[in-house]
Amino acid sequence: VKFSPTKQDIFEKSDEECRKLAETLRSTGEVFVDPEFPPNEASLGIRSKDRQPFKKPDTPWYAPHQFEKDWSVLNNPYPFEISQGPLGDCWLIAALMSIAQRKDILEHVLPPRDYNVDCGIVQVRLFIDGQWQVIIIDYHIPQIDGKERFVRSYSKEFWAAFVEKAFAKVKGSYGKIEGGSAGWALECLTGYPCRLEEFGRMDSPNYIWKILTESNFCGYLMAAGINRLEEGSYEKDDYDNSIFKTGHAYSILNIKEEDGNRLILIGDTQPVDYKHEFLPVYSKEDSCKFHADDEKIKSRLYWIKLEDFMHFFNRLHTCKYRGIFYKKCFSQTIKRTVKQDCQVLRLDTKHRQTFHINIVCDNLYKRGNLTDMYLNIHGATSNNKCGELFKTVEGRNSRIDFLVKSITFDPGSYFLVFMRTEHNDYEYLLDWSFESSTTLENVSISFVNFPCSLLVESLQAMIMKYGERKEIQNDTEQKVVAYIWKGYWSSIAIVENTSNSDYIRVESALEEFDKEWEVCYRRRFWWKVPPNTRSIVAQCVEDYWPSSWEIIKDFTVNSWSQLPLDWVEFLTSEGHRPYFFTPLPIEPTTDS
Repeated sequence: VKFSPTKQDIFEKSDEECRKLAETLRSTGEVFVDPEFPPNEASLGIRSKDRQPFKKPDTPWYAPHQFEKDWSVLNNPYPFEISQGPLGDCWLIAALMSIAQRKDILEHVLPPRDYNVDCGIVQVRLFIDGQWQVIIIDYHIPQIDGKERFVRSYSKEFWAAFVEKAFAKVKGSYGKIEGGSAGWALECLTGYPCRLEEFGRMDSPNYIWKILTESNFCGYLMAAGINRLEEGSYEKDDYDNSIFKTGHAYSILNIKEEDGNRLILIGDTQPVDYKHEFLPVYSKEDSCKFHADDEKIKSRLYWIKLEDFMHFFNRLHTCKYRGIFYKKCFSQTIKRTVKQDCQVLRLDTKHRQTFHINIVCDNLYKRGNLTDMYLNIHGATSNNKCGELFKTVEGRNSRIDFLVKSITFDPGSYFLVFMRTEHNDYEYLLDWSFESSTTLENVSISFVNFPCSLLVESLQAMIMKYGERKEIQNDTEQKVVAYIWKGYWSSIAIVENTSNSDYIRVESALEEFDKEWEVCYRRRFWWKVPPNTRSIVAQCVEDYWPSSWEIIKDFTVNSWSQLPLDWVEFLTSEGHRPYFFTPLPIEPTTDS
């Protein structure tokens, strides 16, 4: 098991590095100049649009106080205090406008530190490649003719310039951030996934409105985009006669219904000179909400009807932001024979806590065949055993992505049992992640070794809890108690033998693959259920059977002297018995 550093570990390590760097700089009276992304022509790069250098590339960069004497990184941000410059990074500026009113996000991305001002050290936290990273930059900002060269601020705050610079450092230069996705920017800034909905003029407006209203109600972050079109095309002329630009991203700041109109509040990343036919765009309410008494808001903020949105736009990004979260990630590599012990995850929490749990399981088979998988969550008993089953998640594929959206644990200990019903000796990997809106300081995660029979116990507990109990009868009027669990992908049957002396033989079909895991065979076998045991006796894909009870084809109840009638058939069945068909003991009855 390999544990990844937590977000807090990453942030604390960066904080410590910056504190030590600040001490050194203060002792010499110098300010930080980033050697990895220095304030020079190389960091500007080449423009992606025309592969040409920027104008006056050798112009020195300014420290923030050279623009504004009483500057700050972040104080009271608003969407319209920033404006896109001549750089084609509308995708990033639109995302920044969408989160500008969420000060908690910006303070998380740009943690305020005293060395920001006197030492010129700035930390920008971005979620890149599935992990939080701290991009350390200096505070020098590209300028031309005494003004910010790229993103511009109408206040004395430089948070947008620092975020833009961090993205440029990640990509290699400012020129390389021309063109991008607002959805990716939102993911990097929040750590939450972003959904992209592409639509056309003929698609259902009701569907898009549903996404907009639900996202707005949940407090998700939103942005919209228009694809780039060829010059001279009929559609391009349509846009040229409107206020909208092709190949451009916009922020979505609000949704409402008024006077029978479904309205979307669009924020442009740049001022635009236009004569629109939409509803009035400027009001005292809007100006106070987004940028008090700023007349420039009139040329960047407008309500449009849903019909117009469907006509001009074709991309909608919704970022499912749920607040600042804490996360633990680790990878578990598994390679074991059938009878080897298994490792089971144990979670201990000192306080009541709600988790978002995700498990990605990949490389199950070399050829990508299907297998049934289950995640069972049990309470842990005082003697470190699996207790009550709380939740089951089912999956079937060669690549599984388990997701438990929300589960709340009371103080105590829990086992998370992951199992597969098909066994092979291939090595495979489980990537676990636990997220919570509260700190994970009082949560510990470890792995405990158990005999492989624990997997069978957990699977049987699942069938007993969520399956249907039924007494079934054969042609000779013998009866047995069975439990049938019917999942989304398959059905599994248990037969319970409470007799102290008789054996139960159950006939069922079993799916088996050849050695190359390419061809699936369905064969019938007889399975033995000894006295005072409970055993899984059947599993099948639901599509094969009209009724889940038909997966048990036949059964007989006999004493050992009558079993088996056919030794060859018995030995053949035992040789094919899957490990999870292993009988487990139950408490004996008082019958003689």
